[in-house]
Amino acid sequence: KEYTPVVTLPTRKILKEQWGIEADNKQDRLKYYNAKRKILFDEEQITKYENHIVELKKKYVSNPEMWEYDVMSMFITQNPLAKYNKYITPFENVEEGKESVLVGVIASVQKKMDKHKKQFAFLDIYQNGDLIEVICWHTQFKNYVNELVRGKVVVILGKKSEGKVVLKEIISLEQWKLRRGIKE
Repeated sequence: KEYTPVVTLPTRKILKEQWGIEADNKQDRLKYYNAKRKILFDEEQITKYENHIVELKKKYVSNPEMWEYDVMSMFITQNPLAKYNKYITPFENVEEGKESVLVGVIASVQKKMDKHKKQFAFLDIYQNGDLIEVICWHTQFKNYVNELVRGKVVVILGKKSEGKVVLKEIISLEQWKLRRGIKE
């Protein structure tokens, strides 16, 4: 924002006591008053800007590896999850009906109700630039409902079925690395 000078003055008493301004000429008082108000305004703007930067860092850089995804819902420069590709079979190479492992970010969660009024969900997992649909039926849904959060890095274990994955288990990346003995 830019400072807009004021055209009216407070009383001489207020100018003297609160602002330290003692000029006989009204134009000089107005000039000094605006100069002091501009200094306060500029300091306030700097503080607001610094607070804004702190809030942005809290929101988007809480996990520095994931900031691109947090901001743009994709990775542009480097996918921090790509280093785990050597431990999994690419999804397109997994045969129908076989077990599949996905290491990725939950891009979206669509919760639904089946005809028996039981909740299930469709997930989109962002892995290596692709969105892979995962079906989370009621049994798994109730077990993993707290894990089904957009933006969360997860490892999905399931069966490939018609180009989708039917969820068997969902675990955190850290749990998966421990299971596999992956050390960084």
